[in-house]
Amino acid sequence: NNDFSILDYLFDEYGLSLKDPKYNFAFHDMKHIKEANDKYILMKEVEDDPCIYQNALIYDYILSADNPNSQIIKYLVNRGAKFEVHDEDTNWTPMHFWARRNNYELLELAIKGGANVDMQTFSKLRKCNNETLLFEAVSEPETYRVTQLLIELGA
Repeated sequence: NNDFSILDYLFDEYGLSLKDPKYNFAFHDMKHIKEANDKYILMKEVEDDPCIYQNALIYDYILSADNPNSQIIKYLVNRGAKFEVHDEDTNWTPMHFWARRNNYELLELAIKGGANVDMQTFSKLRKCNNETLLFEAVSEPETYRVTQLLIELGA
């Protein structure tokens, strides 16, 4: 179901914006956003590092969905969802997730929606390093279309 009216209502009713990192948190029940907004702030920089290392709403959706719906991703992109968010278990951003799985459609939506085409890979040992999404894509032989897309979009 792609009826986003309830999401629109919740965001508008409470004056929320995904552009404000205060509201980019992983929380399954959207009805409790207002009550949870002070408690579940999971977007933060790690020791002044430009990489952000916590869950965000968009990442929570991607991890929860077996097959992420492009319309929902587009909705979250249009609402200003962040992509520079590394999952604590995999150290991947949504962008890495899509690049590694050759999901060029969602990757293109994200990049055209403002995500960094040269997003760096995060490592607990090295923090951010010089390896980008393109490096990740070319390291997997089955990600030819993602590699081509990243180059076309300026990587």
